[in-house]
Amino acid sequence: MPSLPQRFAVVVCGHVVQAVHGGLAGDLVEVGTPGGPAALTERQHVVQPQDPVTAGSASRSGRGYVRGQGDLFVWKTVVQITVASNITTVILWITLTIAEVRGLDADREHVLVQPIVVDKAGTHVATIRAAAAASVVCQMTQPGQWETWLSGPFTKTVRRAKTAQVLAIASLPGSTTVGEPGAPGFAVALPPVRYVDLPREISRLQVSATDLVRGDVPTGDPHCPVTLSVLDDLTTGKAAAQAAHALMAWALQTDDASRDALSAHPVPTVSLTSCDLLERIAQHPEAVVIRDNGHTEVAPDTLTAVALPYRLWSV
Repeated sequence: MPSLPQRFAVVVCGHVVQAVHGGLAGDLVEVGTPGGPAALTERQHVVQPQDPVTAGSASRSGRGYVRGQGDLFVWKTVVQITVASNITTVILWITLTIAEVRGLDADREHVLVQPIVVDKAGTHVATIRAAAAASVVCQMTQPGQWETWLSGPFTKTVRRAKTAQVLAIASLPGSTTVGEPGAPGFAVALPPVRYVDLPREISRLQVSATDLVRGDVPTGDPHCPVTLSVLDDLTTGKAAAQAAHALMAWALQTDDASRDALSAHPVPTVSLTSCDLLERIAQHPEAVVIRDNGHTEVAPDTLTAVALPYRLWSV
């Protein structure tokens, strides 16, 4: 919602537009009638200089129109209108854009988000595995606003930190840790909170451009009942969030026995997959498919992750 000064600015700018177009456009109409500048020039040629009344009348009706300068006046007036209109449009655009951005920020502050923190010393695939597992185990074992959060897009924020910082965050109430300090994959997840309520230890961490060293093997816990295929050109942070989405969605849809097996062995095998192959995997009837909303890195509705039962991994 625009603030009072912003709304005032919009109203003022609207009056400026009206004044500019009304006043200057009125001059154009008066100068250009009847018959445009050529007709006026021809009419003024018949004005007799010795008739002061007629001459004065012609001068006033022309609003400053002087013999031989009518075309110049018209063009100057057109330029004035164009410049004034463009300036007013820019002012309106800036005002409304600021209002829209502030409104979006205000809405975002109250969205429930699950924070996940990963060790920046880790590797790409191992960190994706750990982050996804921590997210799901947290939902399975920790109290929180899970029902409200799960009724939406179960938004997550993946942030990177030094090992010591991850250890400190692991001591926060409700935290769930997967991996060990110094291991290729070390992650901590917490129950959902509003953006404005993120613990200070987390809100200060970097979220963008979290991309860790690649080249590690995809194998996770062979007893984990599910495997994940993730789009191969995502950053580590984005891929971790998408993998966590897929694992969470699979856990919510599967049977109790598989959910218990996931709780005991939560670290899945993660394969980095091309877009074409990922689309083929998504066609399997048991696939749980994640398509991104397109806020970061990829276009809206991009297929980013697929979860399948482990027994189908070779498909």
